[in-house]
Amino acid sequence: MYIDSKVEFYPGLSITATAHFDDEAWFTAWKRRLRCYYFNPAQKILGPDKGFAVMVLTCAGIEAMASILATQPEPGPRFHSLANDIYALNEEACRFLYTQYRCGLIHNGRTNQAAIRNARHHRTPNVLSVMDPHQPQVLAIEKRGDRIFISVNPNLFAKEARRYLSDLNFNAELAKKIRQEFEPDIALAQEYEIAKRSA
Repeated sequence: MYIDSKVEFYPGLSITATAHFDDEAWFTAWKRRLRCYYFNPAQKILGPDKGFAVMVLTCAGIEAMASILATQPEPGPRFHSLANDIYALNEEACRFLYTQYRCGLIHNGRTNQAAIRNARHHRTPNVLSVMDPHQPQVLAIEKRGDRIFISVNPNLFAKEARRYLSDLNFNAELAKKIRQEFEPDIALAQEYEIAKRSA
């Protein structure tokens, strides 16, 4: 994001200002970045008819967290791992959550049950997903015959992810991983600022 000729790590902090951060400052700034760009906006719009936007922001926030916290090399398993940590879901539920909500809403603008039926899976759709703000559970799974119905409460879904982030304690190894993740962005932002001054 370019604001006033600066790339911002989070609103009000230029990414180039992080170049000399110590590990604890990096960890704190990363958590604030996640709050500012994902979880605070989701919190602000909670309410009736906002489930789609809340789920998109929260799933993106979970994926951003998972890129640092999870160890798996692929995005799907990373998302599954962190979703399990946050919501205590089994592998099947995590996979449905990833396919239906993360992939479905972000890539296709809808829950993605029809995509379950494809050449790779060789099976008919068996997942029907709804976003229900009145459902008391974060994620409810009900099986009727050969169909599995998944209901998600977007408000609780967002709240639990935000709580998980808040409860994360400083970890030096994670802080180093965060720094390494953003080093290319810092270098590019420094080049950009030099180019702007020279123009």
